[in-house]
Amino acid sequence: MFRNPMAELTSERENEIIEKMASEAVKRKLDVPALMVLEISKPFFVIFGSTGLASIAIFLELLGIKGFEYASFCSKRSNLYRLIERIEDLKKEAKSLE
Repeated sequence: MFRNPMAELTSERENEIIEKMASEAVKRKLDVPALMVLEISKPFFVIFGSTGLASIAIFLELLGIKGFEYASFCSKRSNLYRLIERIEDLKKEAKSLE
């Protein structure tokens, strides 16, 4: 039976992706560039997820990157806002620990 690779992600999986992406950005001190790119990409986020990333997802899968999951993740605009918010929260937490 054919499995749709662009199937909806569970909210739990979306949260895992957000946490992973946000924590990596803050850990590597790339939070400011990441926020800039995310803010600039707001108008194109869903388009990128549904067409751009989906078209290269198969190649990402061959490299061991879950390309179809990330394409599905990018197809929801709310995930962009949640990711931005999580990066900002982690950035504040990191500053308070210094």
